[in-house]
Amino acid sequence: MTSAVFLKSPEDNTSAVRFSCTDSPNSILEIQSTSPTITIGGAAINQFESGRIRFTEQRNASAGFQGGYIHYDGSANKLHLGMHETSDTTVSNDVNAITILRANRNVGIGTESPNRQLSIYGTNDGYMSFDGGRTGNHEFVVGSEASGFIIYDDTLDTYRFVIDQDSGNVGIGTTSPNSKLNINGASAHLNFTGSNNRINFNGYRAIEGSHTGSLLQIGESYSDVSLYGNVGINTTSPNQKLDVNGNINITGGTGRRIYWSNGDMAIHNAGSYAMAFETWTGSALTEKMRINSLGRVDIGTRSYVGSATSTTRLYLEGNTSGHNLGQFQMADFSGGFMFYLSSSSPASRQSHQFYNNRIDSSPTLVGSIQINSSSTAFNTSSDYRLKENVVEMTGALDRVEQLKPSRFNFIGHEEIVDGFLAHEVQDIVPEAITGTKDEVDSEGNPVYQGIDQSKLVPLLVGAIKEQQAIIEDLKSKIEILENN
Repeated sequence: MTSAVFLKSPEDNTSAVRFSCTDSPNSILEIQSTSPTITIGGAAINQFESGRIRFTEQRNASAGFQGGYIHYDGSANKLHLGMHETSDTTVSNDVNAITILRANRNVGIGTESPNRQLSIYGTNDGYMSFDGGRTGNHEFVVGSEASGFIIYDDTLDTYRFVIDQDSGNVGIGTTSPNSKLNINGASAHLNFTGSNNRINFNGYRAIEGSHTGSLLQIGESYSDVSLYGNVGINTTSPNQKLDVNGNINITGGTGRRIYWSNGDMAIHNAGSYAMAFETWTGSALTEKMRINSLGRVDIGTRSYVGSATSTTRLYLEGNTSGHNLGQFQMADFSGGFMFYLSSSSPASRQSHQFYNNRIDSSPTLVGSIQINSSSTAFNTSSDYRLKENVVEMTGALDRVEQLKPSRFNFIGHEEIVDGFLAHEVQDIVPEAITGTKDEVDSEGNPVYQGIDQSKLVPLLVGAIKEQQAIIEDLKSKIEILENN
């Protein structure tokens, strides 16, 4: 005997339900059909008890409903899965664990009114637990606590991620985040992979890096800071290790420095609104120059000896005592001059020396300014060793007679002075005149001639000597006449 009861399907007259009574039944209830369906319906539409299936621990239902159940509430259009913990038959003691809403298929765990596709609610906290089940896997708990949302490593008993529900702050490695993102840990790193990763602030690009990690750009439109070997601030193509398009502000007060060449050179804030320049002297940085708040440039000294309010703009000082304390050189490729600073000893000394060649390439001294305690002399080179083709001057008196000394005033000045017109002297003593008569520059502006009247002295001396010779000759002739 293989079965006790058969129910035939009215559609195809095949076995639809069979209660198995064999020695080895597959199940208590077997339903066989092309599209097997069980329908449990209530007595009317929208009634609370639209159908309930119970799974009890005891065969005799009168002993109690202790176990689980599936219940459809037609009045609320909700499907419940729940548990009955007490040994009674009181339906109100059923406790719904999972609810599915018919209208939107939202699923609620611990709530009968889920407002999301999956809503989890606990009396105090709500959690979900994830465990891969493999050896070594950690069990992670995701849920909501009194402080906010958490991801918790239950295996290691430690919080991995927290969102504070009051402030919205996010904590990684901390349960008390004090900023919008607070990362705590011995090796707290942020790692971005992929191409052109970006961090935005208020919708604007703030930090972006290339996928190779070789380029880091800070700022909207790459215009503020670019780190790519060379560092650019407000430029996308820095061509130096630091390329700044704009102003630089250094704060911190006296002593703040900018260094070059591993500290061999530096510029620093010297205090009192002064800037100092330092170079390495073998053991330490030593100041060589500074610019003070008045715009005065001090070279070779930190102790200016003049008045604090002096209008001096350049002050030079050597590093030895005595003569030639300091030098100042101006030169191009063909010539220049050197300026010496001197102490009060010797009493008479050259304060300026002029050269017809660069100071560093065998220069020749061509002039100087000599000073003592009460006067100044302007000297030009006249050593015989610098000259050749030396002959006695003749015709000096005739040339002097060609000179036209005049009295005049300069335009814009009423004072009458003695002098010459440069172009009238140029043909007679050309070395005394600079420039060309009526010369103008490329824009038509006049280029004025100049005269060095000291260059007339040799000619005047020659004329005096010639004149004196004439006088001596006349005196001899008068003496002869008087004696006869």
